[in-house]
Amino acid sequence: MSATHLIVAFLVALDVPPSEAEEFDAGQAFSLARSAFEYQDYARTVALLEPLLLPRPRLEGAQLRKAWEYIGTSHWWLGDRERFNEEMTAWLKLDPAAALDSFFYPPEMIRDFDALKRSLVAMEVIQLPGQEGPASRQDIIHVVETTRIERPPVAAWVPFGVGQFASGRHGMGAFFLVSEALALGANIGAWGWMATHRDGTGREAAVVTMYTSFGTFAALTLWGILDARLRWKTVETRETRRSEPVPPPPSAPEPMPPEGADRWHR
Repeated sequence: MSATHLIVAFLVALDVPPSEAEEFDAGQAFSLARSAFEYQDYARTVALLEPLLLPRPRLEGAQLRKAWEYIGTSHWWLGDRERFNEEMTAWLKLDPAAALDSFFYPPEMIRDFDALKRSLVAMEVIQLPGQEGPASRQDIIHVVETTRIERPPVAAWVPFGVGQFASGRHGMGAFFLVSEALALGANIGAWGWMATHRDGTGREAAVVTMYTSFGTFAALTLWGILDARLRWKTVETRETRRSEPVPPPPSAPEPMPPEGADRWHR
């Protein structure tokens, strides 16, 4: 083991960041920070990387980009969203195409990162690849489409939640469908048991079940129809909003050569 490795290992044991010993190799300090990040020691990661990035970066290339990623995401894990935005902004200025890997980072962090990137693009702090220069920028138009939906009221008179499903109230529709089907099934089952068992002690219970289930089915059916009728909308309008780029103006058609001419003259 080299002397540099021994000194760095000694610093780690003493919890001394590399800023207190400028002679230590920045690459070795970055390796320590990467190990701390992989072990989810985010406070240690920040302490190791800050001297390598501020006031001026002591890293370059892939290590510099990874350092901004590690320190920014570490601040997110530590609950400091302000520092997360600052470090991610520095990373995006360095690499506008940067992205967080969904395999390693949670969806909430990726959502915050993507929102920051969109705001930086909107404020023209960064430009995504392929959008450099004013010539490639496009205006955006907002399109609102209105759809008119007409529903015949006959569906509201159908039991089993048909009226609720037709009006888009799927939760209530499922409730009436299941409850009415269970009540009707219990009624049919009790009637079938009575038809096959002329005698027996369970016949009285079957009669009670048959009439109770039929009354429950009738009450649920009446409730479902009244609910559908009271909330029924014969005509409904829905709006759909989307944004799309303004199409470029059509190019002017090329002039046709004079009739009878064999070639163009300049």
